[in-house]
Amino acid sequence: MRRAIFLVTTIQGIRKPTFLQQLLTLLNDHYEVAILFAMTNFDEVWQAQREFEMIRNREHLQQGVNVITLGDVYADRSGVRLTDTDYLKVELTALTPYESHAGHDKVVRYVDHDGNIVAETLYGKNQVRLHTILFDKNSRIIQINNYNQQDHLYGIERCSDDLVTESLLLNANSELVFRFSNYVIEQKIHYALPKHH
Repeated sequence: MRRAIFLVTTIQGIRKPTFLQQLLTLLNDHYEVAILFAMTNFDEVWQAQREFEMIRNREHLQQGVNVITLGDVYADRSGVRLTDTDYLKVELTALTPYESHAGHDKVVRYVDHDGNIVAETLYGKNQVRLHTILFDKNSRIIQINNYNQQDHLYGIERCSDDLVTESLLLNANSELVFRFSNYVIEQKIHYALPKHH
């Protein structure tokens, strides 16, 4: 059987009309297809998995498509121990939990004694954690912990000004395998307008 792989680096990749067209064409031509969700913004991975599950159900794609993530690919790779400066640890049991729902998903917000939301955990199907977001005192996102379907931490995103600045990919032993840095370079464009007399 012939094989094909889709490398998806942003969630927008599976939202393109050509993605579904190419996928269906390959399946009709009897290809075995793998879709690698290779986002370094790990919080997009569970969203892409959920969106692809809806596509799979709508198009009746139960066989011939294998979905994998960077966390799956590197789960068995050797890594290095995380240091205390690599990520924040928050003892959620010392905080007051408040449960609510976002659509069908359960959300638990953890509040300190001053009433500040310190963390928020989103749960998916079967009560598996999707992510835990950590906030600073100004309610800005400072870290997002991402979990796989086995409820294992596989990715940590460090944030500044609510934007991801660094993503840490972990193996199955919670060791650091890759560190992705997000650099934003400002562009300056100068326009010269001619004077009309």
